[in-house]
This record gives sequence, structure tokens and C-alpha cells, in this order.
Amino acid sequence: MYDRQTFTLWENLTGEPVVGKMATSGFRLKILPMTLTTWSEWKKAHPNTMVLHLEDSYGKQWNYQYVPGLADRARKGVSFPVWNKSKILKDKEEIYAVRVADNAKAYVIKTLLKQQIVNDEIGEVPIVLIVDPKSEAVRVYRRESFTFSLVSGQIKDDSDRVYQLLEDALVSSDKKLERVPGYVIWWFAWYGFFPQTEIYQ
Repeated sequence: MYDRQTFTLWENLTGEPVVGKMATSGFRLKILPMTLTTWSEWKKAHPNTMVLHLEDSYGKQWNYQYVPGLADRARKGVSFPVWNKSKILKDKEEIYAVRVADNAKAYVIKTLLKQQIVNDEIGEVPIVLIVDPKSEAVRVYRRESFTFSLVSGQIKDDSDRVYQLLEDALVSSDKKLERVPGYVIWWFAWYGFFPQTEIYQ
């Protein structure tokens, strides 16, 4: 990832400038929440979504053609040379990783899918992870002092408030709880950057 103004290369996980004009600036990009989901579930929740679709002629200018699955097939058998590894989880165990300030925590996706709602803390910050079992999308919010559960298909806190899950916040009639950024990533890649990370058990 690089910017065209300064031609600086940026590190995706930390937002740090690695090579280029900004590399010694001390500046970091703000990490924003993202949602990895299915098109059908996204479209259902956000029916007015517009999709960027480039004509094939644009790709031909750079000898590029998008073919679903081609990149995965091309990478088959290729591994990344990461020296700092951990055997606590399998290298390619898919995790949902969250950082709050200087604290990092990893959640195994399979575990989250079983539990659907996880009330936890990172450092001293209470968070709740909410999983959509249909799309396997994970979203994280600051939960303040509340404990959340799934009751008859509704997200409720321990004061019996009903919440609506939005992309930027978890919202009830009188509460708005902020979204926290997170990453869907393989364990070995996350551990290479954040070896001090905790693992949710």
C-alpha cells in the first residue's frame, strides 16, 4: 500500500510508513473498522450500496485481468518468510485480531462462530464481539459496563435494552457504543507483528 503524493510504502496492520518520504515522519494512518462479509448479507443490510466496477479495458492497459480464484492458485505452495513464529495455533489458523492502544488479542474464528457473542476485555477496555453466523462477519464494539447476549435473535444487554448492529456503532434507543477496528488474518502473520498478543480461550 503506497500513496501517490509522496510514494511512501505503508504497513497495512500498523499504519506506519515503512519506505519513502514519510518513513521518518512519525506519522501513522488511523486504522478504520472493516467488515468481511458476503455480498448477499451486505446487500440485505445496505440495499442502497453502490459497487465500483471497472471496464475490462482499464485492466488491459496494465496487462491485468481479474479472474476469481486465480491469485490463490498462483500462490499455491508459496509461503511467507516469517522468522518470529508461535506454535500455540496453527500457522494458517484464521483469527480475528483486535488492538486497543498497546494491547492485542487474537480470537479463533471457529470459536467465535460457535459463541456468536463474546464479552471480553483488551487491557482494561471492555469489548463485545458479535458474529453473523450466515456471513461469518465479525464486528467489535466498546461495551462499557454492559454484558451482551443473543435473546430470540435480538442483541440485548443485561439491562434488557435491544441493540441494532450498525457498521459504525452498536445502537439502542439511548446508547451508542463505538465500533473497534479488527482484522481477519492468519495467525502466523499477526504473531509476526504482535508477538505479545493474547489469545482468547
